[in-house]
Amino acid sequence: MGWTLVVSQDEAFQREAIARLGTDRPIVGATGEASACNLVHAIDVEQILVDALDDVGRHFLGLLRGLPAARFPRVLVVDPVGRVSRFPTALTIAGACTEEPLKKTA
Repeated sequence: MGWTLVVSQDEAFQREAIARLGTDRPIVGATGEASACNLVHAIDVEQILVDALDDVGRHFLGLLRGLPAARFPRVLVVDPVGRVSRFPTALTIAGACTEEPLKKTA
């Protein structure tokens, strides 16, 4: 079973995302760009939830934009202002966590 990685330096975002995602799958948070990159390489990350309003989240998305889509897991961005276009987006954490791929996939 793959991990869900939550990327944001905002601890409130981290707590809410992890609480909403539940306990059906392993979840890990990264509050820094380097730690997010290290986690992607160290564990089986199946999907990534990114805070687009956060400097760390935006920088991490910039790194992902430079890679071919086949090189990284599914990415979903919480972007209430609509700045990100390459990745699927949700306006809120709640909206992102109700996306079917972010829920348990047996």
